[in-house]
This record gives sequence, structure tokens and C-alpha cells, in this order.
Amino acid sequence: MAHLVVLFHLITLFLGLALLGLLGTRWRRTKSPLTFWRLFHFAGFTFTMVVAALDAYAVVNLGTGNGLTQAWSAAVMAGTAVMTFSFPHFCRALANRTTTSWFSLFWGSAALVPLAGAAAVLFLTNLVGLLVAIGVAFLPFWAAILYGLSVQPRRKGRVGPWLAFAALLAVGAAEVTWVLVSPQPGHFFITLPLAYLYAVVGEGRAALRQPALELGPLRLSPETAHSLGLSPREREVAEGILRGLSNKELAWELGLAEQTVRNHISNLYRKLHIQKRMDLVVLVQKSQGAPGPTGTTFPSSPTS
Repeated sequence: MAHLVVLFHLITLFLGLALLGLLGTRWRRTKSPLTFWRLFHFAGFTFTMVVAALDAYAVVNLGTGNGLTQAWSAAVMAGTAVMTFSFPHFCRALANRTTTSWFSLFWGSAALVPLAGAAAVLFLTNLVGLLVAIGVAFLPFWAAILYGLSVQPRRKGRVGPWLAFAALLAVGAAEVTWVLVSPQPGHFFITLPLAYLYAVVGEGRAALRQPALELGPLRLSPETAHSLGLSPREREVAEGILRGLSNKELAWELGLAEQTVRNHISNLYRKLHIQKRMDLVVLVQKSQGAPGPTGTTFPSSPTS
């Protein structure tokens, strides 16, 4: 059973690392705030998962007398500090809201709590004391998750994230209770990889809805925009599409509502007599004589 838990950690981590590479590619191409915070948060989560996988492997295969328990716990707290700071920023960007320096200062201060916890657990040898320190250090992180969920647009009938949050809390509580009843290292063997797997699935779905594009040097020149009869705003929207930005990322970059971006895209399609984003790429490619992308697919609807 213990080896199956380690295998679960490793498989989940492998999927996450592949997704992290995809998010990094997307950030290098788009340079949008949303892709930055998405990458920043997921990188912190991945670091924490790497530590958890190493901890699970060490406990199962090397035993517990190697003095690494505190080091693993401290590293988890460091990863938690990164997520405490980045998750509210990511969720705010996802909701198309701007951030202020005070907002960043507040969550930066909150991230100091798990960092302090990381320093504390290095000197704790009692397992109960270790769990208490970790629990206190996790409080700002749970607050960050609650804030992030609260700023997301409420959709009728959509309660998935809240149910997932409640389920993870229940699993975490059960796991802590089990460790307290039967003290042993390697705690949070199940809760953390489950949370990471949930994040991987969510980010993976987002990546599939808006695939990573390799458009090379393709850009919309002022001459081409003029020849196509595009207004300044339509040109900005078209340039965002060519860069592979999603509607949400376009809305953030242009300071518009997402529905307004959808309207601009629909008008752009109607003016150019095209039906999907790939058509725009081909049209600009022909107009500028630029090489087009190979094997690239785009969402076929302006609402994607």
C-alpha cells in the first residue's frame, strides 16, 4: 500500500511537470499578467509536490531515522508561502481584476507566517508539536484559498471548486486525526497529492481549451491592419489573437469586460468574413507573406 502511495505521488508529479512546461511556454509567448500568475502559482505548487514526493519516497524506502522529516516539512512550508502570495493574485487576474501594491503587501505579509513555520519546524522533534506548527502556518494559505474562490464569478449551478475545497478539508482532517492517533512521519501523504492532481486537471483543461500556439514571427503590421480596414481596437484584439491570448487574457490586457472582448471578436470575424481564429492567422499570413504555424488548432468560436 505504501508503495502505491509513492507511485501515486510520482505519477501526479510527472503530469504536473509536463503541464508546468506548457505553462512556461505560454508565458514566454503571451507575457500577460494572467499567464504570469498562473505560472508563478503552479510553480510553487509543483515545488511543494516535489518535496512531498521525495518525502514519501524517503519514508517508504529509506525509513524515518534519517533526520529528514523536519527538512521536508520546512520545504513544504516554503512552497506554501509562495502559494499564499501567488494564489490570490492568480485568482484576481482570472477574475479580470487589477491588483494594488497594498494588496501585494498584505499577501506578502501573510506569506511570512508559513516562512516562520518553516524555520520553526526545523527545531521541533515532537510530532504533535510539528503538526501544530504546520497547522498554524497553513492558516494564511487556507485564507488565500477562500479569498481566491470568493472573487471568482459565481455561475448558476457551478459549485465544483467549493465542493473540492470542502472535500480536501475533510481528507486533511481525517489524515491529521490518523497521524495523531497513530503518530508517524510522512503526514499529508494523500491530501497534498489530491489537491495537486485537482490543480493539474483544472489547468490541463484550460490549456486544452486554449492550446499553446507556436506562431513564430507572425505579427499584424500597421499596413496589414489598414488594408484590412481594422479600427485601432480591432487591431489590438487581432494582435492578441495572433499571440494566442484567450478572451480572459485579452480582457485583462485591454482593460475591458470579457463580454466586450467577445463582441469585438464577433465584429472582427464579420468584417473579415472569417469564422475562427485560425482563419485570421491564415489571412494575416497571406497578407504579409509570413510562414504560418504548422499543426496549430484554435477554438472555433469567438466565445472560447
